[in-house]
Amino acid sequence: MLSLIEKRKQEHVELCLKKDVEYEHVKSGFSDVELELSSKKLAKSEIDTSTELLGKPLALPFEIEAMTGGYAGATAINKKLAKAAQENGIIFCLGSQRAMIELPRLAGTFKVRDVAPDALIFGNIGYAQLKSVNSEKIDDALKEVGADAIYVHINPIQERLQQEGDRISEEQEQQMVADIARMRKELSFPVAVKETGSGMPAEFLSRLKSAGIKIVNVSGAGGTAWGKIELMRGGKGDYEKGVIPTVDSILAGREVGGLTLIASGGIRGGVDVAKAIALGASIGGAALPFLREPNPSSLVKKWADDLKKAMSECGASNISELQNTGVILKGETAERLMK
Repeated sequence: MLSLIEKRKQEHVELCLKKDVEYEHVKSGFSDVELELSSKKLAKSEIDTSTELLGKPLALPFEIEAMTGGYAGATAINKKLAKAAQENGIIFCLGSQRAMIELPRLAGTFKVRDVAPDALIFGNIGYAQLKSVNSEKIDDALKEVGADAIYVHINPIQERLQQEGDRISEEQEQQMVADIARMRKELSFPVAVKETGSGMPAEFLSRLKSAGIKIVNVSGAGGTAWGKIELMRGGKGDYEKGVIPTVDSILAGREVGGLTLIASGGIRGGVDVAKAIALGASIGGAALPFLREPNPSSLVKKWADDLKKAMSECGASNISELQNTGVILKGETAERLMK
């Protein structure tokens, strides 16, 4: 018989595979972003898409975002995705390791080093678990799966709408950054912070920076809506209330400065990654497209080709030049940000 956590993890993946789990009204904003074109187009052979993060070289500025772990079916999914990351020189993220910490028999569903010996791998724990799991156990879980770093994910909207969610009080929200800062000092792994599809405002990003966090995945609204998924599971509430579109979150991070930004939330191709980098991110990531793709490695290659085409049209020969490419904002995004 499945435990409650195994059942929930399985339901999450099945809903993502079978249902419309993306935002209905809130858009990521990438359709409102245009890259400034260059009069000189570059050949593909002139374009270098390599970059690095945490001292590890990456062939492409892509991240396969955190999705799953903690139930039997997650093993094959994680290995398939991690193998694609290894083959293409990109980042792979594990789902929340809470499951293996609470039920050690589930640790195997997170182990992918046999297929991804060199890939940059992020482990994962939810902020809500920092109240009940000590740093030593988290450290041990990261060592067991061979992670390079860890994401602390924050998902207050999902937790609020989830029937069995860990609600975070206003007092705890104020304490959140201090708790993450404490964990950063206690762990032997680099700590990054990510949202799960609701976005981050500049004020919160500034507080994370002050707490010593250097890498932030803004994970804005516009792609998979985890609050919507929880409504499908029987939760109640407005999953689109209080969320921040991805483009807005990237620009908020750029305004704060001094952070390595990873953009996710509605990124659906290499052109969106190019736009995210021109807006201020260093890496672009996605989850749902890779989860639904039978051959995720082929999708990475398509994204890479589209990224190179966008860089060619902008005259950007490398990622640093792409980061300095001008952008034009239009439509609802421009109107919203000018208010």
